Amino acid sequence: MEPLSDVSEAIAVALARPISSLPLSMRCHPGSRVTLVCADPNYDPDSLDDLLAPALIRELKAAGVHDEDITILTATGLGRQSSRAEIYLQLGEAVVGHYPVLNHDPHDLRENDDLGVFESVPVRVNYHAVEADVLIATGVVRPHAYAGYTGGSKVVAVGCAGAATINELYSPRFLDDPSVLAGNVSENACQRAIREIGQRAGLGFVLNAVVDPGGNVVAVAAGAPNAVHDRLVEFARDIYEVEAPREAYNVIIAPPAEPGRDLYCASCDSVFITMPRNGVLVKGGVLVLPLGEPTANEAGGPSADRQRFLDILADATDMGDILRQLRRQGIRSGEHCAYTLARGIVEHGYRVIIVGDDSARVTGRSGLIPARNMAEAAELAEAFVGSRPYALVMPPGRRLMPSYTGLKRFGRAPIDDPSGIEDTRRAVRQSGADLHLERDFDSLLPESGLYSEN
Repeated sequence: MEPLSDVSEAIAVALARPISSLPLSMRCHPGSRVTLVCADPNYDPDSLDDLLAPALIRELKAAGVHDEDITILTATGLGRQSSRAEIYLQLGEAVVGHYPVLNHDPHDLRENDDLGVFESVPVRVNYHAVEADVLIATGVVRPHAYAGYTGGSKVVAVGCAGAATINELYSPRFLDDPSVLAGNVSENACQRAIREIGQRAGLGFVLNAVVDPGGNVVAVAAGAPNAVHDRLVEFARDIYEVEAPREAYNVIIAPPAEPGRDLYCASCDSVFITMPRNGVLVKGGVLVLPLGEPTANEAGGPSADRQRFLDILADATDMGDILRQLRRQGIRSGEHCAYTLARGIVEHGYRVIIVGDDSARVTGRSGLIPARNMAEAAELAEAFVGSRPYALVMPPGRRLMPSYTGLKRFGRAPIDDPSGIEDTRRAVRQSGADLHLERDFDSLLPESGLYSEN
């Protein structure tokens, strides 16, 4: 999809024409106490909040909301508290210099209101959000390993939730649910809980955007959280769900890694390749994960999430041990990547080859397979699955999900292309459609100039 030529104009249009909601100018009035929830700059440094937050504040000001009645809350989730400098970089001086910006604390019971229980999930959300007259939020819609896609209610339901709520949402009970998959939103147990928590917290309006893997904005929408999320997920699918030519592959080679792409990052992204909806890697298949060239270490060493990930890999005797340990004691932030990686290796028989990894001690003990270069990785893959395997090489881009629907996506190609007609006939036969429908395709489509998504 082409990037938007004028993002600011697209934001203004979205706010003027919200989906399934009144505009903010009709939801707020002088005296309304408003809380605006923004992304955690540590979790999502490309959140677009420097564009989205000022636009929302302009709408609030136009509705007569007083400066002293506007509070901004950063959705830190279980991550560390954002520094003042990081918040400045995220929101800009025009926002931070005029409005109070608060870090959410998931561990402070006094700060999180108890909103009951939903399907055994204790619902606790920051009181600055719950007790506001009007609760609004920003967000970017991208694939998410468990919620299907980010955006919508997630920034409040997870980013501003209590520790008990977040830990339960990302517990083995949810992660082992067959509906909890990357790219899956419909009937996703985790997404269902997120939407319920957002509703209980009172989230009534969001401003969300879709960005491509390069960070370019391709779509913007505002309005009711679920309606906006559903609309923008359809845009995001066209970008992130890469249609594979075949239904099944023995080997998938991940995109080349940028500098600094370490074992932790590669492992977290592996879930988008191995376990999306309509996934194409067969049981016992091989995933090749290239790592980037090392860069200077972060000040103070690796983040807490990375350190937990590395610790559990280093301490485990095998991937089965990781599953047993985390199912017994629960999963902390950073250990989710180890859990999903271990589940793929143990339950699906995946072999994961790490290319360029210099920590052979960790990979060797954990069940990950080190390779010095791509040529060596190819030899290892053939040793596992045999020569001339069906191999899929992923295009560059983070969070891309290879999938196969059984129906050819024509996009903007005209349906009167002969090969397209043959593919359409085959798709109709596979779906068991009425033969009269197939005759209609033959007679109408070549002359119609219509386009087809199927």
